[in-house]
Amino acid sequence: MFRAFSRPQYRQLKGATDLPYPDEMFDIVVASGVLEHTAMDQEALKGVYRILKPHGLLALSYLPYRKSLTEWRQRRRGEGHRRLYDWNETATLLKRHGFYSIDLRFQTFVPDIVGGARRTLFHRLHAAVRYPWFTHNALCCAARKVIVM
Repeated sequence: MFRAFSRPQYRQLKGATDLPYPDEMFDIVVASGVLEHTAMDQEALKGVYRILKPHGLLALSYLPYRKSLTEWRQRRRGEGHRRLYDWNETATLLKRHGFYSIDLRFQTFVPDIVGGARRTLFHRLHAAVRYPWFTHNALCCAARKVIVM
């Protein structure tokens, strides 16, 4: 139902960062699990800035968190993301490319290191210690396009 309502249009990118849309076309751009996979995240943000309308909204989600226990474990196995982000780095990256952060927070938590009945206990312990930083796997952010006069 949503797909029919939103009428998505898919286009293939011709380059690593060239977005095939006119300037200031979109009110919002959603990048869910995308930025860390682009060839050049800074160039990708420049492209997003170009296609967003004045004061447009950028929604980033599933940015892999640099201090994540899950990412650390995956990297030890030769897996995981090439590019990782932390709180300050994300805010600075956005600011450097014309966005101001409205909301930046952890998106996911509790790495899947235990299963079954013990997982319930882990969840309870996790809640009791008020979500320590290493249990978070990803960041999410809402940012607004800044208009430079």
